[in-house]
Amino acid sequence: MIEYSDPVFINSVFNFEIGYIFWMSIFKTLSISWNGFKLIHSLALFTLLIIFTRKIRIDNFTYSLLLLFFVSRLYFYNTFVSMRQPISIFLFLVATNYLNKRKMVTYYLLVLMAISFHSSAIILLFYPIINKLNLSKKSLKAFGYISFLAFILNLVGIEFIRYFSFVEIIIPTAIGKTKFNSLIYSTYGSKISIIYTLEFFIILYLSIKNYNKFEEENDVWQLEYLFILMFIFTFFRSVASLTRFKDYFILTYPFIISKELNKNRYKNIYIIVIILYFISIYYRYLSNFDNGSLVPYRSYIIDIFK
Repeated sequence: MIEYSDPVFINSVFNFEIGYIFWMSIFKTLSISWNGFKLIHSLALFTLLIIFTRKIRIDNFTYSLLLLFFVSRLYFYNTFVSMRQPISIFLFLVATNYLNKRKMVTYYLLVLMAISFHSSAIILLFYPIINKLNLSKKSLKAFGYISFLAFILNLVGIEFIRYFSFVEIIIPTAIGKTKFNSLIYSTYGSKISIIYTLEFFIILYLSIKNYNKFEEENDVWQLEYLFILMFIFTFFRSVASLTRFKDYFILTYPFIISKELNKNRYKNIYIIVIILYFISIYYRYLSNFDNGSLVPYRSYIIDIFK
């Protein structure tokens, strides 16, 4: 834990993430260790996840898929490495419940709280615009074709973010212009992997195939998440700072998979394949951690099987 007089603390307070500084300072004041902080911090995340699932209609099968997906894709990074953004993610999920009920004041209050933990949550202020689009099956399919073309063009080296350089003109501050230019002209070394992008297109196909189910069950909000992911995974998949936005919306995957598998005659076979896939992703994260990726944690689980 840093000292209150530390320049890092002072600079943070005068930037965006005041909420996280306040949250962390509570534990410091109570003399709770870093490991104790991480434990309680993680429990807070899981509590928000439970609140989110309690507010929506979710069967046991979908809930199981959600937990498996969370553990395989978000657990390691969002409970051991990225300590700020996860709270913003789960605050947004809870806020979505109020947006669907048109309780806009509560939604924006929760989003502002999310921004105080991680500045990337500022994008969530504009999510209600997407919420009003009323995406049809035809429009979702059309955007799917466009995004697949964008993915192919990106593979051959076309960076779409560069075409937005004109935005610099309307940015009022020098610091803002500098940050925007670093976003536009930075090196593109952290692309979303091709496997994860192809995974997205499979999910997109399933959502289009089962579009009527989303309408009948009043779950179109899940397609809105997918619509945003469409741009992140294709047009902007090369920009590391923008790809972090995907974690706000990626938890829609289990819901879409559930729509496909419910009443599917080959459900059990698909479940086995999905579980094996999730295990492979989980193993990948374990091996990355044990090889010193991101932070010097060590799981020891892989060593047991060696």
